[in-house]
Amino acid sequence: MLSAMNEVVLFLHIVGALLFVAGIVVAGIVFESARARQRPKQARLLATELAERGEGVSPELRALLDDRASRLANQASAVLVVAVLALMVFKP
Repeated sequence: MLSAMNEVVLFLHIVGALLFVAGIVVAGIVFESARARQRPKQARLLATELAERGEGVSPELRALLDDRASRLANQASAVLVVAVLALMVFKP
């Protein structure tokens, strides 16, 4: 049998390991989201440039707007907003 002190130390060790892994996951998500922000920035700059010249939507702009990763990020963001709203309204 473990003594009470050993159980506390084991618990803190496991919590520390879980927090370490959670930190790695959060850092990875933040890194990927920062990297994915380049596409919308490029699309916005290109749209502004085309608008200043009085041109319509170019194939390059359409490709940036129809990018699968950008669409998935937008949809995931919408789902998270709805989930947060649901948690705010229907408190567990």
